[in-house]
Amino acid sequence: MNQLKCLKFRTAEPDDIHTLGLLHKKTFSDSLGASIGLNYSKAFFRWFIFDKTTITLVCCNSKQIIGYVIGAPEGYSKYLTKSTLLKIIFGIITHPKSLFHTNFSSLLKSRITTLFDIKHNILNPDKFTNSHNTKNTTFVLVGIGVDPKFRGNQIGFQILKEYEKLVWQLNYTKIRLTVYKSNKAAISLYKKSNWPLLSEVDHKMTYLKKYQGNNGV
Repeated sequence: MNQLKCLKFRTAEPDDIHTLGLLHKKTFSDSLGASIGLNYSKAFFRWFIFDKTTITLVCCNSKQIIGYVIGAPEGYSKYLTKSTLLKIIFGIITHPKSLFHTNFSSLLKSRITTLFDIKHNILNPDKFTNSHNTKNTTFVLVGIGVDPKFRGNQIGFQILKEYEKLVWQLNYTKIRLTVYKSNKAAISLYKKSNWPLLSEVDHKMTYLKKYQGNNGV
């Protein structure tokens, strides 16, 4: 566990994309996203940083980025998939071992579902416009990571609290996240942060936190 110097939180910038891509691969070295290469990880963070509806918050020890949290409004997946699809395909082609990853089939299923949703919206623009204009009250916590060298300093707990504040400031009333049951460290963090469990389906757990007003979050 490395020593902390001056812990700060800030919004991620375009110059952080490469660093975040590397940190993601180091933090989640066994994940499917990391297995298909750095180019995909960078494209992933690029979308979050440049999209104006999302949140990409980094935690810095002095000037070094040692943690991050990213999130987006519910329904973000189709836009992210559309933006990163070529990188996903290229990553799979250049990293064929990813085909044997335990989460590959579930990722493939979700991406195909998303692509059909995009096609449906193109063919039914009026219906898509009406649904798009409906007020969305749910924000999704897409990912949170801390440099392994700095774990044990409650950085995950602190950055999660900062993330919650930003979401509530955007007038969303609910934050949802999904985590694999095997990720015991993340589940422990969400329990410690008072996130109520919403459901358990197969190998995933979904948590939902609601805004409590000025008396607490």
